[in-house]
Amino acid sequence: EGSINTFITITGTNFSTIPSNNIVKFNGVTATVIASESTSILTTLPAGPTEGPITVTVAGLTATSSTNFILNKVDQTITFSTLPVKNNGDALFSLNASASTGLPITFTSSNTSVASISGNTVTLEGVGTTTITATQSGNVNYLEEHATQTLIVRGDVQADAINLTQKDHWTSSTAKYSNLEATNDGATGSCGL
Repeated sequence: EGSINTFITITGTNFSTIPSNNIVKFNGVTATVIASESTSILTTLPAGPTEGPITVTVAGLTATSSTNFILNKVDQTITFSTLPVKNNGDALFSLNASASTGLPITFTSSNTSVASISGNTVTLEGVGTTTITATQSGNVNYLEEHATQTLIVRGDVQADAINLTQKDHWTSSTAKYSNLEATNDGATGSCGL
């Protein structure tokens, strides 16, 4: 039983004392022999094998373990940086994340009405908040891992500027006309808006 790159000692008899003369395989995947004596071999569990037998070949003769070894999957980590606040209408942008194992990452958006994703490219769809998840699905050696970041998309800056300008115009108009005086049939009075 072991996990990828862990040291494994195989015991038996008639092994070569020259490490390269011993061919060790875990379920058919060749391992690197680090050291050997006539009754033991030190090796590391290679990447790729699934649960299965261990074989040792010396001088053309092969011995097979009576029980299968068990592969323990190991953790991996994902590095996924904080996302900047975006404005609706901003250009497409790319997501960057990496797994400690070097295995590929996939991305998903929890709210596709705010942002949709194709590959690692994000298209902003509307105003709001969405959770972007980076996933590495694992393999025979590594466990699945996830990392998340929040993406905030604000309203269109240009639309906000227009609304602000219109409000300023209305405010200045109110101030301009608040001291109007009206005359009707010789009567005077003030009019405020």
